Amino acid sequence: MSGLDRSDFSKGATDAERLRDFTNGIARFGVRDSLQELLGQPGVSVDAGSYGEQHGEFNGDFIDFRVGTDYDITDDNLLYVMFSTGHQSGGFNDTITLPSGEVVAPEYEPEVLYSTEIGSKNRFMDGRVVTNLAAFWYHYDNQLFSQVRSLSDDTTNTSAGTLVRFNGGTSRILGFEADVIGRLPFGFQLNGAAMVLDSRITEAEATDGRLPGGHEDSQTNFDLSGHFLPRSPVLTLNYGVSQRIYTSFGMFDWMLKAQTKTKQYMTVFNGEGTDLRGNPEPLFWDMVDGYTMVDAAVGYTHPNGRLRLEVLGTNLTDVAYMTSLISNPGQNTRFFNAPRQLAVRMTVSL
Repeated sequence: MSGLDRSDFSKGATDAERLRDFTNGIARFGVRDSLQELLGQPGVSVDAGSYGEQHGEFNGDFIDFRVGTDYDITDDNLLYVMFSTGHQSGGFNDTITLPSGEVVAPEYEPEVLYSTEIGSKNRFMDGRVVTNLAAFWYHYDNQLFSQVRSLSDDTTNTSAGTLVRFNGGTSRILGFEADVIGRLPFGFQLNGAAMVLDSRITEAEATDGRLPGGHEDSQTNFDLSGHFLPRSPVLTLNYGVSQRIYTSFGMFDWMLKAQTKTKQYMTVFNGEGTDLRGNPEPLFWDMVDGYTMVDAAVGYTHPNGRLRLEVLGTNLTDVAYMTSLISNPGQNTRFFNAPRQLAVRMTVSL
């Protein structure tokens, strides 16, 4: 696998020549930038010959806009509709040297988003109950993905693997979200929010970047249409209750909240222990099972507002779930959430 290319372009060069190579991509230093001063100090040297230079070029332009309107049904009820576009700029990947010696820096085009949203914002019971509702549709063109890919070398009929960004295809997200805040007697407050998503790839092909470059499927394009987008559970719920109690010797408060998510996937491959042909491969598991996490806190604030004491508990049920994944040839690294934590915190304002 190739990353930054080793090179001997400055072997035998003087420190001044290495410094020139190191700074040749800097048009000018910032007013408060100390790097220029640091590099000029005696005893500070730069080995610019350890890595190859990066050369690539991308030119692109695009226009984004947003239009919308809203209508006040009453002083406490509003309807709105909005349409907007967005772009994530294109660019080029790290320079890689193919087995034939050809140097390439694969480009990628801008990702385009078209967004439509219809919603309503409401207050009831003199503002004691607030509700917000929204339905939305997102459409992505030239969606950007990152994975290890094998770049073919027609000269030597071989390939070189590297991590690249590329335009994967199109996808869409249909969703609905609602949140409610209820302010009740005796200082109680209820909070609830729900989001329902159907986020899928509609048209895309990709090689299986989890496989080593010599594997035939690392050169085969697989249809990913219908796969779920990463980190997109169908249902997400946030809910909780809290209370504030005011007394002559300070304010007491407590909070209990929870979050529930249904299963989700960490990659576009939607892996559940098989490769894209259905063959068993336990390492190709990127599904996160549904979970519920609970947090709680109890606090006291002195009447002068300068002293605050809190007892905090996070992830009280000690649930474990994957938060990030690196899955490529030779590496299968998984990161997980923090375990149950209990803490006492004191804040003093002078």
